[in-house]
Amino acid sequence: MPSFGWLTRGEVKTERGLRTLTVALDAVSKTEERSDEAELRRVNGKLALQSDGHSRLGLEMEAEEHFRDAIDLAHKQGASHWSCALL
Repeated sequence: MPSFGWLTRGEVKTERGLRTLTVALDAVSKTEERSDEAELRRVNGKLALQSDGHSRLGLEMEAEEHFRDAIDLAHKQGASHWSCALL
């Protein structure tokens, strides 16, 4: 599985990372190639916590939604250990 962690590092601006993830998730929807979707959603949650524009509570709620989606997808794909990586 490719690593998307570079999207959350300081050298990449949060908004650029979110745009990149939007493009990647659109591609997932169009191609139905879902092997990396859980990881994309996990990284999306991390970036949501780093972004500006909402209240802190709003950002945390958005991130939690992305993390829950990531865990659900990982479980559906049979990756039972994956939810522990989020802790």
